[in-house]
Amino acid sequence: MKLYENIVIGNFLYALGFAVRARRPSGVTASAVNLLQQTPADTLLGDLLLEFPGVVRLIEFKAEDNRESKELSRHRKLAAGMSGNAELQAVSRDVHWYVETAPSTEHGVVARVVPYLDAFPRERAKRDRLETFIERLAREVAEERPRVRADREAAYLRWVKQTQGDGMVGSGGLILVADANGALRYAQLLDMLEMRLSHRQWVELHHQRRGRELALERELGRRLERRHDKSIEGPTHEIPL
Repeated sequence: MKLYENIVIGNFLYALGFAVRARRPSGVTASAVNLLQQTPADTLLGDLLLEFPGVVRLIEFKAEDNRESKELSRHRKLAAGMSGNAELQAVSRDVHWYVETAPSTEHGVVARVVPYLDAFPRERAKRDRLETFIERLAREVAEERPRVRADREAAYLRWVKQTQGDGMVGSGGLILVADANGALRYAQLLDMLEMRLSHRQWVELHHQRRGRELALERELGRRLERRHDKSIEGPTHEIPL
């Protein structure tokens, strides 16, 4: 059976949403999920860019039977650029991942999940259920790790883009803020590589926007109530003498 990469990515995101909500049943979660596959940003960055509070992941998905040479060339550029830079390599191994998938009769899909820096040459690394990677990522999101590396992560993403050419990402992104009651709010991210606002700031923006909406709803309710009261009283008529 052939398993296309976009089908794997769609199921990965769907499962990740369930896993994150299961570990954060209360409170407000801010996240930016940007699917870059088959966009100009795909060749500059990768297939998928995720940002949660304290967690940033750039993920490249490949089918096991995909033997395109351009991925090898891309990997060589990145590896050469990081040679001898232990700090950059550490950030890369935390942020940048390679997920190689194959259909499985027993598990539906299995995956070789390694830091992108270690993706080539292909070694016979142990393949595991894709769910294992999803569950691990969801746990990291639920921990709300401090954003002590945010600047380095943003710098790494910009460095990755620069190593792949002079092209422009050409798109902003979207941030989704979701609360425990299922209320969803989107906000624009003019540059998907800018990670300036903290989780706390996005939550505050969410509460401010929600507060304004509730105030407007209450005001509209009061106006409708006044109109209803007037309609019950009926019109007033002067009786001519």
